[in-house]
Formats: sequence, structure tokens, C-alpha cells
Amino acid sequence: MLSMEEILKKEVVYKIDNMENVNILKNLVYKTNGKKEFLMDMYTPFSNEKEEKLPVVILVHGEAKFVNFKDVGQYTSMGKLIAASGLNAVTFNHKVLSEGFSIKEINSDIDILIKYLVENNEKLNIDKDKIAIWCFSGGVPFGLYAGMHRYSNYVKCIIAYYGLTDFKHAGQLLGINISDEDEEVEKYSPIYLIDENSKKIPPLFIARAGLDNPILNESLDKFITKALVNNLTVDIYNHPTGGHAFDLFNDNDRTCEIISKSLDFLRKYLIV
Repeated sequence: MLSMEEILKKEVVYKIDNMENVNILKNLVYKTNGKKEFLMDMYTPFSNEKEEKLPVVILVHGEAKFVNFKDVGQYTSMGKLIAASGLNAVTFNHKVLSEGFSIKEINSDIDILIKYLVENNEKLNIDKDKIAIWCFSGGVPFGLYAGMHRYSNYVKCIIAYYGLTDFKHAGQLLGINISDEDEEVEKYSPIYLIDENSKKIPPLFIARAGLDNPILNESLDKFITKALVNNLTVDIYNHPTGGHAFDLFNDNDRTCEIISKSLDFLRKYLIV
């Protein structure tokens, strides 16, 4: 069994050429609160000699206590993978439910980051009208909410890997008490946004781990069904032998296919 230290060093199993030949801008300050600075890393293609504005993919991490997510192997390797594919990528840390923060507080963290990218697009040399969100695990409901509701004018596509879509299941899955009122939980849960926002929702890519926790998959399956009933543009990839975080722990052809198709999906909707 892997230790937490070993897990945090794990990188995505899918590799492409030139992943180590990308530019990494470390610890850019996107918010200050008193003496505290909020930091992000930006991965850019090394070959962007013309310094043209490129689309940006925001990576929204999952749940774990006291983890500097933007510096763990999963997100550093994913940032390199995206940059080597010709796009900008941004990693950052947001609050998590398991540390006692509310849904509103976590949404606010993501809000602030996206607003910063939009308002500073010239300085960062990004195309603010071509943003994608790639969210994982516990970060899925927050990434979906931002892309389906708050910033649907800027977000051109969303990728969601093995995550919840209804906060009513989050407390049960994480073993915590969700502090927001029931109506607020429903307000922020992506599954309930489909009916009211169906015409504004960008194309979706959903990756499902067949051997994942049944509670999580039940939530994801209901979201997929509702997306199809509402005739959304949605690409669905099931990994029948994949467990949670299959991109790290299941080094097989299906994992590589799903990640490769995810990159194709980004290029399709961001590079026009």
C-alpha cells in the first residue's frame, strides 16, 4: 500500500513528447488577503515564440486535508501534459469541504481565480474567451458550477473526472456535515443547474471510473442521464476496470485512451 507521500508524488500515467520542455511560471499571486498571498502556477508551451494569446485550462483539484495540490505530481504532470499539447494550464489551491469550509467559500476561491485570469488576460497572454475547466474528484461539483453557471460566457468546455454532481451525497461520501442550508446545497449542485441553464452549458466530457465508490457513481450517473435528457453536448467515457484516480493508478490502454481523448476534446473546443 502506498504512503500518502508516495501518492502525492504520483504522476498521470499518460505521457507525450516534450512534457519536460514547457515553461512554468511558479507562484504567481492572484489574490492577497492581508499578508497572505494566494498563488497559482501557469504552464505554457515552450514553442510559443510569437507570444500569441493561447486558451487556458484551469485544473480544479479534489479533496484532501492540508495538501498543497498545485505542487503534487498529479497536477504538475497534468499541467505539463496540457502545455505540451499547445495550451496554457493553471494549477492552484482552493479550500476543501473536509477542512470544514462551506460550499460558498470554495466557490468563491474558484471565482476569484477565474476573475483574475479574465481581468489580467493581457498581462498573462491568455485568450479570456477560450477557457476550459478540467476538474477531478471532489473538485468536480465546483468546477462544473463555475463553468455551467458563473462563467459560462468564457468557459468553452468542461472535463469532469470521477466526481460528485450533487452535494447531498458529499457529506455521506466524505463523512462530514455539509454546513450550508438544504436550499443552498441544491442551488450549487450541478445536477440541478441543467434544467435552468441548459442553453448556456458548454460541451461536457465526463470520465467515469467503473470500480469507483457506488455513491459517487450514482451521483455521476444521474447527472449523465439528465444531461442526455436535456440534449446537452456530452462525451461520456467509462473506464470499466478503473478505480478512483485511474489517471494515476491504472496504467493501461483505457486510461491512456481517456486522457488522450480529453486532450482532443480541449483542442476541438479551444483551438478553432
